[in-house]
Amino acid sequence: MTSASRNRRLAAAFLLSASAVAIAAPASARTTLFASDKALAAAAERGERVTQQGGVTQVRLDNGGTASFVAGASYQIQSDGSIDLYSGSVTVAGGKGAAVVVRLADQGSGEVSGEGSAASFSVETGEDGRNEARGHVLNGQAAIRIGG
Repeated sequence: MTSASRNRRLAAAFLLSASAVAIAAPASARTTLFASDKALAAAAERGERVTQQGGVTQVRLDNGGTASFVAGASYQIQSDGSIDLYSGSVTVAGGKGAAVVVRLADQGSGEVSGEGSAASFSVETGEDGRNEARGHVLNGQAAIRIGG
């Protein structure tokens, strides 16, 4: 296991723990729970496409799910609570409401359903310049569709 892989797993475990704590407090649609950059978080709350160069942004979605973006990520949170991930990574914890849908650039999608469920998703540019998407179920119910 590389140190980058270990760091990603540690970050995912940390964010999953923080997400579980965040689910305990009710909030409205796209509410920032934690942000290194408050201006970027405010733009994400408004549904704008944002590009985060570093730090952490954690957002409560309208269905009670939580999305955590660490380090560099480009994304947009839609009004229905779905996430368009253009690059970088996101860890999603499900909530009591509808499933959280994550669209992975043009390479596939993921869905996290129910409390206690979590998955991480990433989109990176490959050596050939094309997007490469990945998804990993961390716990509970999640579906990941890559390609066609």
